[in-house]
Amino acid sequence: MTSSPESIKREEFIPGRYPGELEANFVVVTGATLRMRPIRDEDAQKLIEFHARLSFDSIYRRYFSIHPELSPMRCDTSRRSTTWIA
Repeated sequence: MTSSPESIKREEFIPGRYPGELEANFVVVTGATLRMRPIRDEDAQKLIEFHARLSFDSIYRRYFSIHPELSPMRCDTSRRSTTWIA
């Protein structure tokens, strides 16, 4: 299933509930399908491990600045901000 941000059903906001209605699949130019979703608490360790394997140049190009280590993360379900992962 391919979704666009406009077609995502918005559910009532409930603090502390994972916003699953924001999950969507997108087809990119190469034809690959990417699953985009808000980050979950259990993603933190895998993301830290991924970041540790990146080269200095890759980190700089990804974040447009120097980040030798990632800051502590948590799943913010307040809807003030959303961190996405694919």
